[in-house]
Amino acid sequence: MEPIAPRRALVGALTLLGLAAAPARAEAPPPPAAAAPCEDPAHAQYRARIADLLRVEEQVEAWEEFLRMFPQSPCADEARRELEALRASSERRAEAAREESWRQQARGGIIEPGHLAFPAHAGMLDASPGYRVRLTTELIVLDSFHGLQARVDDVLWTQVLRAEVALIPWIGLRVEIPAVLGTHRGGSADYALGNIMLGLRGHWGTYLRGEDELPLLISGGFLWGSGSSDLSGHDRRGLLEAAAFGSPSARHRFAFDARDYAGHAEGQLRVAPDHFLSLGLQYHVYSGGEQVEKIFTYDLAYDWLVAGCVYLGLELNGGAGLMPDVDTDSANAWRAWVLLSPQARLDLGMWELGLAVRVPLGAAADWSSVIVGLELAAELGPPASW
Repeated sequence: MEPIAPRRALVGALTLLGLAAAPARAEAPPPPAAAAPCEDPAHAQYRARIADLLRVEEQVEAWEEFLRMFPQSPCADEARRELEALRASSERRAEAAREESWRQQARGGIIEPGHLAFPAHAGMLDASPGYRVRLTTELIVLDSFHGLQARVDDVLWTQVLRAEVALIPWIGLRVEIPAVLGTHRGGSADYALGNIMLGLRGHWGTYLRGEDELPLLISGGFLWGSGSSDLSGHDRRGLLEAAAFGSPSARHRFAFDARDYAGHAEGQLRVAPDHFLSLGLQYHVYSGGEQVEKIFTYDLAYDWLVAGCVYLGLELNGGAGLMPDVDTDSANAWRAWVLLSPQARLDLGMWELGLAVRVPLGAAADWSSVIVGLELAAELGPPASW
């Protein structure tokens, strides 16, 4: 029995050495205590009711109602987290787009005025009829030779007062009263009324289907111009013709002794949340003067919303057709022109202010050097039937 004791002592020593050499195990921290669920019978009832709702918008409204009714609930923070998650969801955004499309279809294809913002343009009509007034002022710097032919000084000042009244949401009545102020060569300053324009137009809107629905607005109608000879004598002919050529995109407002019959159409498309593309087309037939003129004009614009209520844009205002020379005794000839028009616009809701600088290109450069336009608009409201 004596040899057994040393053997036991040896085994014990080796065991102690092994335990000392083994790496110490880090004790695992205790698991965090689970947050105690909030206890509120009202919250439980709302959660059960919301679980049965299919539409995200209805779920948002239910959580908003819970927070209004029980602002001191111990589950208010959890309800707010649920609400914010629903508001940020892509499903809710898609649902809102579908609802807007359904609302439009229920109105027979009409997009409500003010529901979708589109920028305005001096050369085109507004996106939808309403009650509004626009005053456009242009300073036209004529080409010296053109001013000499028209027997007026090289600077003209024009104003156009445009008003539209929508008796029903999709039909608008339009009136324009243009005027020009200038100085005859070797004479005093003179003032002349242009062609009073009357118009009727309608509009229609839709959504282009795709990955994202793009709102599109289309409007069109007819215009009639009185002919400036009805309001201004022959002694103001040079002044009116100088304005008609100096700002060719507004020729229908100032052409002398020529009643205007025109059809027009405009389309505006929102190609991205803050980017817009617009196209306006007009075909004018002037009669009653010495010749019959047939002129096609277009306005192409690209605009983007840069900050809140500030729009920047670039327009092309052009046209082509049979036109006389400044000396209207000559025969009509084919002419084409284009104006490059950078612009800025401040939209304050009821009020709107726009500035455009039109640079004549092509044949228009033979008539004027530059045109500076300033526009002030007042939005008086949508049709009462909305």
